[in-house]
This record gives sequence, structure tokens and C-alpha cells, in this order.
Amino acid sequence: SCALQSLFGATPDRSCGASDQVQCLWEGTWIHYQIQTGLLPNDGGTIFHQYIRALNWAIPTLVVVVIGDNIPVNMSGTLYVTIGIVLGVTINAAIIGNIANLVANLEGTLARYREKMDTFEHFLYTFSIPTALQQRTRNYLEYVAEVDEGNHSRFVDEMPMTLRVEVSNFLKLKLVKATPFFGLCDVAVQKNLAALLKPQVYSPRS
Repeated sequence: SCALQSLFGATPDRSCGASDQVQCLWEGTWIHYQIQTGLLPNDGGTIFHQYIRALNWAIPTLVVVVIGDNIPVNMSGTLYVTIGIVLGVTINAAIIGNIANLVANLEGTLARYREKMDTFEHFLYTFSIPTALQQRTRNYLEYVAEVDEGNHSRFVDEMPMTLRVEVSNFLKLKLVKATPFFGLCDVAVQKNLAALLKPQVYSPRS
């Protein structure tokens, strides 16, 4: 909007005669078009008025492909507006694409969770699990869904063997060394034990 106002609004020549002020001061600019359509006063308005009109064009152009009541009247202005429209379309495509991917991922995760809970509820009904035990198992499944159990371990499992060993040593070797019995073992044994450790999730108060 600043560029539209400053580059293509032009600076009026106040020495023009008063007989045809509109034609003399602003002819060949978008401000002249705004004056003709009654959107700006005959003297072109203040810089603030012109900036507001330019801003009124810039925001819709970036959000949707629309020019509105600001229409370029020369080649330089037309080129600028065209670039603005292309930029707006590109930004919108990127934003909408990212939002669509985010919604799709959320829906996929939610669908898997609902399917798992439906299967679980059927299991509870089929085997007449006591109410108190039902609630404890529900709490566990909800807690597992919140912490997204297993993702990190899957990442590690998909790594090459050398990287998997190094990551396991970094994450788990200190746990093995902190255990009184295994802390006395050879380092090679400790590393093998660290590689065999698997994460387990327990709900609070389990």
C-alpha cells in the first residue's frame, strides 16, 4: 500500500490552474480514477486519505485475487498490481496448503485414536470388565494418546545400525550405569543392554 501510494500516486503540481484541477493535478494516476468515482475529494485528499485507499486495495489483493475500486491507469501501475496479485496468490497457496496438510494429519491421528477407543470399548463390553478397572484402562489410553507413545522409538528403529547404537548409548547408557548391578559390568555389556532397552509408558498413579 505504501508503494502504491508513493510510486503511483504522483506528487501534484499545486501551481496548476483551478479551472480543471482534477485533470491537471492527478491525471494518469489511480488517484484520478478515485476522484472521478467519488472515492477521494477533488484535490486528491491528504496523504492519509490516499494511504487508506491504497491499504484498502493492498489487503484484499494479498488475501484474495481482487483489485477492488483501485484500478491502475498506467503501465507501471499495472505491472506493480500484477506482481502484487501474483504474490498474493502464491502466499495464499502456501498458507492454504500448509493448513490443509495440518488438518489432514490431525484428522488421521484423531481417526486412529477413535478406532482404537471403539475397539477398546467393545472389549470392555464383551468381557464385562469391572467399572473401576475400565476407568483405569481408559485413563491409560488417554494418557498414551497425549504423550504420543512410541514415536521416538520408531524414529530410532528406522535408523541405520551404527546411528541406532550411538543414539541408544546417548539416551540409555546412563540409565544402565545408574543401576547398581549393571553399573559394575563391562562397558561393552552396558552398551548392549542399552541397545535392548525399550520405552514403556505408564499412566500417572499406576
